[in-house]
Amino acid sequence: MNKVEIRQRKKIVLPFLLIGTIIIVGTGFWIFFSERYTDITSKKISFIAGVLIFCYLIYSPVRKLIKNQPIIIFESDSIILNNNKPITIKKNEIECISVTYVNETGYFLYIQTKETIHKTNIYWLDRTPDEIKKLINV
Repeated sequence: MNKVEIRQRKKIVLPFLLIGTIIIVGTGFWIFFSERYTDITSKKISFIAGVLIFCYLIYSPVRKLIKNQPIIIFESDSIILNNNKPITIKKNEIECISVTYVNETGYFLYIQTKETIHKTNIYWLDRTPDEIKKLINV
């Protein structure tokens, strides 16, 4: 098998980021420039803290989207998972690998080794779960 890189599906991720940004900017203008919140400093501080937490949570996915980094790389002798930091799993270390639908959360790729179980959400990726199942079976 040649090297197969699976990236994020931009058609799904970009609208969520755009809508989230519009909501945050709109809420910010409303809180900071509305007559209703001129005397309530705690609301403004809470909003700033919330925005900082939101930015922290979406930093890694946005960076991968902008740089077009692959999330999963299938190679002939290993699988590389690039969720937060790259993890290389050799094929001979894998005990079980599967694509599973979990409740209404979506599809996940489970890779079980002797030490740990690696779980990756594949809903946002540019390959369908069936295509990933075919790559696993090759």
